[in-house]
Amino acid sequence: MQANLGAIVRQHQATCTQRYALSAEQRHAARQIGRCRTPALGGHLQICPAGHTQRRWYHSCRHRSCPQCQRLASAHWLARLETRLLPVAHHHLIFTIPHELNALWCANRRAMGQLLFAVTHRTLQHFLADPRHLGATPGILMALHSWGRALGIHPHVHVLITDGGLTDAGHWHAPRRSHFLPARALMAAFRGRLLADVCAQLDAGALRLPRDWDLALWRRTLTRLHRLKWNVHVRTRYAHGHGVAAYLARYVRGGPMNNSQIVHADATQVRFRHLDHATGDQAFLTLAPAAFLQRVLSHVAPTGQHQLRAYGLYAPRATARRARALAVIAPAAASASAPSPVTTPPEHWSHYLQRLGAPRTHTHCPTCGCAFVRGPRIRCGASPPSADTGVAP
Repeated sequence: MQANLGAIVRQHQATCTQRYALSAEQRHAARQIGRCRTPALGGHLQICPAGHTQRRWYHSCRHRSCPQCQRLASAHWLARLETRLLPVAHHHLIFTIPHELNALWCANRRAMGQLLFAVTHRTLQHFLADPRHLGATPGILMALHSWGRALGIHPHVHVLITDGGLTDAGHWHAPRRSHFLPARALMAAFRGRLLADVCAQLDAGALRLPRDWDLALWRRTLTRLHRLKWNVHVRTRYAHGHGVAAYLARYVRGGPMNNSQIVHADATQVRFRHLDHATGDQAFLTLAPAAFLQRVLSHVAPTGQHQLRAYGLYAPRATARRARALAVIAPAAASASAPSPVTTPPEHWSHYLQRLGAPRTHTHCPTCGCAFVRGPRIRCGASPPSADTGVAP
């Protein structure tokens, strides 16, 4: 069996569905990933204009959790995002839900995701509006992740914030302190707001307790959570937002597992590599195929849920304010040699493959060197005779 997620899904999806209670969205994601770039989705021929050869290119599933076909989409997403980034330093913050709430998260994925975004934004808004910290409107990007390095449940939000903001008078205002925001106070405010909102939504019936929980257990959990130190990290300031944006692009599309992480797969086990946070070294984990699929599919986002939210100067409707901020900070950015915004059109798939180092024969005829042109369509489930198999982006 091939060591990639699509092949594992095709061989073990039925077993995973029998052993684990998958949602309709997770079952749909598995079907799409298993069909990606196979005859089941059809395709088209790539033909040499001189008639030397032709290649068979099967279509991609385009599911946002598929690691096989979302790399080009991630590159396009990053290019669009970077046109919005202001040429200033950025801060990277991480807000994490404690593992005691993992069961509540799994029982209310959509509602808890909305709650995590809303509480994180309100907490930041409270501190950033204070003149002691900023007193201006910054640009904020938030990306939701539900997994840890070993694919366990680990809900957290990555936040990218400009080092400064635009005042109501149209001036660019930098933070007063080099450490930006007080981590301890930020953690306490986030903890209090999130627990208060969870309790309010449970009382209103907007959230449901997990099957093995009761009100007495929830009250004991709530008391313990009020005493714990939650993980809210304020990372070192970055000279520009490109680095963190590139990190987010790897996970906003394509799901938590990259095919390159899977080192071995057979009928009885799947072995993949990941980064061990405790040691900082590369680690390996071996699971039964059905258990591996359940871990991957447990992070399929609910339909319609956005994994990225933008606020302040980065909000979609803040184009005018963002332009004013850019006009104010552009001279300083030019003197600091900050990267200029991306203005090029989306990269074509053939150029993308070449940039990744794919063989030229993927996009050009090996005989005459001419670029392939799109040929006849291949119906779903059909395969034309005497055609090599191509690798679509």
